[in-house]
Amino acid sequence: ANEYLSNEERHEKFTELLLPVVGSTVMDETSPEYRAVQWMAEKDPARMPVHSHIDLITQRFALADLFESTQGSNWQNSHNFMSDKDVCDWNLDDGENGVYCRNGFVARIQLGDLGLDGTVPRSLGLLTHLEYLNLEANKLHGSLPNTVGLWTKLTHLDMREYFFLYRSMGKQIYLNTFIQDRKSTRLNS
Repeated sequence: ANEYLSNEERHEKFTELLLPVVGSTVMDETSPEYRAVQWMAEKDPARMPVHSHIDLITQRFALADLFESTQGSNWQNSHNFMSDKDVCDWNLDDGENGVYCRNGFVARIQLGDLGLDGTVPRSLGLLTHLEYLNLEANKLHGSLPNTVGLWTKLTHLDMREYFFLYRSMGKQIYLNTFIQDRKSTRLNS
């Protein structure tokens, strides 16, 4: 039973589950991915059972990784991130700010102008039901991970004021002043 596992055993189980989908960075003690797994295993007040459905595990992991990758402890408002709540309730309950779900899957992330500082983590691509992402007016930098290609349901992406380079299948696409609506996307290649 899950409640009898030590933190070390929980860490091993989560790492074992996430390794095939995230890669070896979950084992690198200096990485945000490792810290996200460590949080889930040792510090998560919800103490998610290690035998939970993989979709629930990857959602909680991806959002914890976003928090770790963007200096979440310095955000202007945590929106209940890293709390005992289900990730679908990591929000301000105002219908706008934070994380919102549809049918139990993360569908909307609205974290604009909160002081996120870092890079968009590769694991965010695991949120394959994502329809809406707003990370505008933060201090994000670096390349967008190629896993964003998994966001096949995405209709709104707003990361204004930042410049990213997205590499996919040997192509480089410069994404500048992103997107209010997929129909009006401006891609400069």
